[in-house]
Amino acid sequence: MSEVFITVGNPRFRLGNRKIYYMGNGFVITYSPKMFRVENLEAGDDFDKTEYGSEGEYAVSVSFFKSIEDLKSYFFLRNEHYDFIESEFGKTVEIVDDITTDSRLGELSSRLRIDSRGKGYSASESRTPIDGDFKFRNITLYWDKFEFLFFSQDKETQMGGFSFILVD
Repeated sequence: MSEVFITVGNPRFRLGNRKIYYMGNGFVITYSPKMFRVENLEAGDDFDKTEYGSEGEYAVSVSFFKSIEDLKSYFFLRNEHYDFIESEFGKTVEIVDDITTDSRLGELSSRLRIDSRGKGYSASESRTPIDGDFKFRNITLYWDKFEFLFFSQDKETQMGGFSFILVD
């Protein structure tokens, strides 16, 4: 992680005991305490994660969230206080290939499904148990090494965040 911090600057703070650093301006970096590679990915949920190397902090993904609420929801930060600066959030970020954080769920989902250019596309909906019932959490569109996050099921909702996966 020290090489990452040299490039992008030091983190503002760590999110509790999670392996997540808040970098500022809505960006977070997740890390693993060991290097790893994913094998047998074709098996779906039964893939193999092989750890190797010495203990340390190895960057796994860089994520951006358009709002504090979406960041807190995604990382389950319900009753924790952090010194986020409200004015740093809400900005539009251009991600790749004319995809921005202003992209809407319905339009982006259709576009990626039709034009995945061999990069692979899938989507999932996450739910979380709340008061004995599974409530909607978010929709994730997976494309290449990106995860585009939407925190509403409405096809007109704008992207709430995204992650770029750094490991193969």
